[in-house]
Amino acid sequence: MKIEFKKANLNDVDIISSLVIQLTQEICERTEEQYFDIDLDGTIANCQKLLSAGHYTAIIGWSNNTPVL
Repeated sequence: MKIEFKKANLNDVDIISSLVIQLTQEICERTEEQYFDIDLDGTIANCQKLLSAGHYTAIIGWSNNTPVL
């Protein structure tokens, strides 16, 4: 599988947030602990705020125009 990496921008907040939720769920499942109370709308809002302020950067891996999990 060929993966292309690109720096995320404000247009990618939905993708970033979805990936954050999936990662958090996987961590909780594998450790059998509920570390975070996280929701998609709140994560999107926080991601947009952090990216806009320049306090956050994300790199997204893409394969066939699909973000890589």
